[in-house]
Amino acid sequence: MKRYYLTDILGTGEADVDEFRPVPAEYRADFAWSMPSDANGMPLNNWGLVEVTMVSDDALARMAVDPRLDALPIVARETLVVEMDPTAVALMRDALARRAIDVDFVNDASFGDILDNITWRSNHP
Repeated sequence: MKRYYLTDILGTGEADVDEFRPVPAEYRADFAWSMPSDANGMPLNNWGLVEVTMVSDDALARMAVDPRLDALPIVARETLVVEMDPTAVALMRDALARRAIDVDFVNDASFGDILDNITWRSNHP
């Protein structure tokens, strides 16, 4: 199953030397991510949303304790917040708040709604 994280943005943006990248890139994970940028290619935020599709068990264990990553619950997109484990919801709310992402919408949302909201907010800081 896909895993979603809020990730710090690494790198200076220097092409072919120190390009912007999410933390899972350091773990050789297969990923897709969103890093909205301005007209000069600079990130709009100091964080991005990353979807990890494949990673080794060892890397996954190291990612779980990496303070530059906030893991989001591992649930299907259509899962409602009220159906999620309360501890996972509390951790997600804390992660969103740490990244200055409004959490008021979380209670009545599906996980897919939350991902969509994170993506929207990353484009509108």
